[in-house]
Parts: sequence; structure tokens; C-alpha cells
Amino acid sequence: CKPTSCKVLVKRKMASATLRLFGRVLCRQRDNARAMGPVARSLHNSSALSSDKLFVHRDTASNNPNTPFDFTPKNYERIEAIKANYPKGHEAAASIIPVLDLAQRQHGWLPISAMNRVADVLGVAKMRVYEVATFYTMFNREPVGKFHIQVCTTTPCMLCNSTAVVEAVEKKLGETDELFLFYLIVGCVCFFSLSAFVYSRSTDPHDQIT
Repeated sequence: CKPTSCKVLVKRKMASATLRLFGRVLCRQRDNARAMGPVARSLHNSSALSSDKLFVHRDTASNNPNTPFDFTPKNYERIEAIKANYPKGHEAAASIIPVLDLAQRQHGWLPISAMNRVADVLGVAKMRVYEVATFYTMFNREPVGKFHIQVCTTTPCMLCNSTAVVEAVEKKLGETDELFLFYLIVGCVCFFSLSAFVYSRSTDPHDQIT
């Protein structure tokens, strides 16, 4: 045969041999899978992270749909001002976060009745409010102390020895003192990662204190 024709023939034979080999591998894998039976496949190997927050609401004596809550007349005016900041037709959905924050500032924390009131005032489904309140850690769905102390422990703040500050505060006050005046949590104080070390007292952040 001509050199060109021989090269084409050799390539076809090699391709055919490769396909046969690949078919044998697939058949062997299929037979092994049948022999092993059904096996649950894991989509990831990393361990699941747990949270200390309960995302599903459970009624308690202090947190249930009948817990008294309503906005003050002044805050109703603020809600209208908040809604006016957003385009018509989107003001309800866009106002969920700031109105939830307003409810928390008024009540100190967010009971389920406050979430329901936010939904009623904005005219949105209650689930729309629940999914926001349970997603953002800035919303406290359980009672906190009068002075809510948050200490940032992300990498920049840790390099500034935030761990020692946390230990000192815990030693002095504990996580929650007996009179429930102080409530301490550690985590990320948003928007201040470049200004370590940071702590937040109630809603007032303080940075570059070391």
C-alpha cells in the first residue's frame, strides 16, 4: 500500500484497539459495581460545620407568636422613609433587612412576633422575613444582654491578639453575667477587617484600639 494509506490504516487500528480497551475497563467497573451492590456516594470529604444557632423556630414562654410587639409611631414613620429609598415595586423586599434591624433596635432582639409584624407591615410572606432573619448573624433571635459585646476573631484581629482580649472579657464577665447586663459573642465584625483589632458594644463598632 501507499505510505499515506498505511498510516491511515494503522491509526484506525490503534483507535479501534483503544476503544476495545476502554470498553473492557467500563465493563469491569460495571461488574464490580454490581458485585458491591448499592453504595451511598459522598459528594465531599470535608466534615460538616455545625452552628450553635437553631434555624427552626421553637416556641418558648418568651418567644412565640403571642409575644407582645408593635412598632412605635416614630418607627412607623421611619419604615415609610426606608421604603421610599427603593424603586417602586421593589420597596417591600428591599426593606426587609433595615426594617428587621429597626425592630431589633426597638425590642433589643427579634422574637417571632416581631418578624411576623415586619412581614405584615411590608406586605410580604412571613417566610421571606424568616429566611433573612435566620441567615444573617446580626439578627439575634434569642434574648441578649443590655450590652451586647462582639469581639472580632478573624485573621487580622487574631494577629493583633484578639484571643487575649476574649479571654480577659470572659474571665471578668463570663459569657453572660448573672444580671444579664453583658452578652459576649466572638466572630466577625463586618467591614472592619482592615482595622484590626475590633470590638462592638451593642451596635457601636470600635476599631484600631490596640
